[in-house]
Amino acid sequence: MEKRVFNKITKEIFLEYGFIKDKNNYILKLEDVSIVVKFCSWRGVKSFNYYFYINDLYDDSIPFQFNRGMFTEIKMEHTPKLPGYHAHEIIFEKYNEIEYEQMLKNMLRTYFDPYKHDAIKTIKDNEAILLLTKEAKEKLNII
Repeated sequence: MEKRVFNKITKEIFLEYGFIKDKNNYILKLEDVSIVVKFCSWRGVKSFNYYFYINDLYDDSIPFQFNRGMFTEIKMEHTPKLPGYHAHEIIFEKYNEIEYEQMLKNMLRTYFDPYKHDAIKTIKDNEAILLLTKEAKEKLNII
C-alpha cells in the first residue's frame, strides 16, 4: 500500500471512530479523559502511540507535547504475536487496504472501547502500568 493510501485510510478510520484530526494528531475527547494518538517513527520503526489526559488536570492552553506531567505514552501493539518492537511496528508497504482497515479498526476498539465505556475505571484498573503522576493519583483517589 502506498503512503498516500495509508494516510487516507488512517484518517477515515480514526474520524469514523470519533477522533478529530488536529495537525498530525488524532484526538478523542471523552467526558473524563482525552486521548491523543500520533503516528511516530523512532529509529526507523513506525508505530501508533497514544497519550491520555485526565480532563480535570489538563491545562489545554499548553500544547500536550509540553505538558509532560499529565500523560502516559503507550505504544499500540497491532501484532502482539511478534517479538519486541515488531509487535508495534506498522509497515504500511506490506498491507493491502482491506487488511489495514481491519487491523486498525480492531486496534482502536481494543485500546479505546474501555475508555469509552468507563475511562476512570480503565485508568484505575491499569494504573500500575500507566505511571500516573502524583496529581493524577490524587485526583483518582489512588494514593
